[in-house]
Amino acid sequence: MARIRTIKPEFWEDEKLAKLPVHARLLFIGTWNFADDNGALLANPVLMKSHIFPYEDIGISTISEWIDMLVENGMLIRTTYNGKDYLVIRKFLIHQKINRKSIRINIPLPVVLQVIDEYNKTHGVLTEPSLQEREQGIGKRNDGTGMEEEMKEESAPVGRPIHRRRTRKGCAISEVLQEIAASASVQQGDEKENLQSFE
Repeated sequence: MARIRTIKPEFWEDEKLAKLPVHARLLFIGTWNFADDNGALLANPVLMKSHIFPYEDIGISTISEWIDMLVENGMLIRTTYNGKDYLVIRKFLIHQKINRKSIRINIPLPVVLQVIDEYNKTHGVLTEPSLQEREQGIGKRNDGTGMEEEMKEESAPVGRPIHRRRTRKGCAISEVLQEIAASASVQQGDEKENLQSFE
């Protein structure tokens, strides 16, 4: 089922997107409408053509080329879940506010977050501290309380610095995932308030 989605003004100013063909950009916007509330949709060019370009004389091979362009530019991530091929919209959860969650979900949120985090790590969006940095003591060490701590990396790629929160079990949670989780938490809180106002 198609959903109403938001296009932020920054979309039109994105230099990476501006280099793509106009129809590839339109396809990208269309994926937002047909993705589930976690930003995942079937990686099916025939289905995407029928939903997004029903009246256009565009071949399936062209749709596939545009999908490849969006994947190559980091807008979409290919993944497989329960034996089916999907596309995950990498920044969907950051840019879309879901007011009323749909019952139909292609991929559960924890799996989507894992796919995004793995992509970010393998594509240089996030980097792990090197062994040398750890030996030099860059970042905060556990103070023995077992509570969460933050570590800052000096070797962060250009852009904002990377902050990681270490959980009690030592699993790192990237800042991007922290933002997504916080956004989802706020949205769930809004939903609870809306439900309470109807009671």
